[in-house]
Amino acid sequence: MRTLCCLVVLGAAISSPAFADNQAIGARLGLLGVGVEYSYRLNDRFTVRAGLNGSGSSFDERESGIDYVFDLDFDSLTVGVDLHPLKGKFRVSAGLMRNDNSLSAASVLTQSYSVGGTSYQAVDVGTLRGRIGFDSTAPYLGVGWDWLHDLKVGVALDIGILSQGSPIVALSADGPIGSDPGFLADLAIEQAELQQSLDDFDFYPYAMFGVVFRF
Repeated sequence: MRTLCCLVVLGAAISSPAFADNQAIGARLGLLGVGVEYSYRLNDRFTVRAGLNGSGSSFDERESGIDYVFDLDFDSLTVGVDLHPLKGKFRVSAGLMRNDNSLSAASVLTQSYSVGGTSYQAVDVGTLRGRIGFDSTAPYLGVGWDWLHDLKVGVALDIGILSQGSPIVALSADGPIGSDPGFLADLAIEQAELQQSLDDFDFYPYAMFGVVFRF
């Protein structure tokens, strides 16, 4: 909700007629969610950009022998610089992202779980819930194409990679044995295994497509 409100406010402010032809706003969609972006062209080679991204998605995955439903929430602010080395459509981008993206997980109920190598009845464990967080600041590097030069309306494409750090996983259970010392020891093992299986989220590739309006 916070990101959505910021998107609306930013879009309304930037659409003011006070902005000149070297400024633009854009609507974007891709692997960082949906968002709005503002850019200011310093000269033929350099542009600065700032964007807000939000939304979320869900997917099913089996990790460490347990079926989970994962919810990925996008909430980020990006600030970066574009270099147009040939003063044309192609650009190289680098910047930082305020990373409030998060991943949560909830186990799919079955008759039993294997937690840390020990079998437990699902009625005793309840639902396993996980919260996965990342570094709050994440650098990114990418390339893109901006089909906007000398036009009022155009499209843009960006692809790159985001370094958001190794995921930090916290697992809990809401069943009757959720606070049992022996179970918690097994849960710590399960948590470490889940964290290791999610290490691929350290470097997150992205692709974003946008429609851009220059004022």
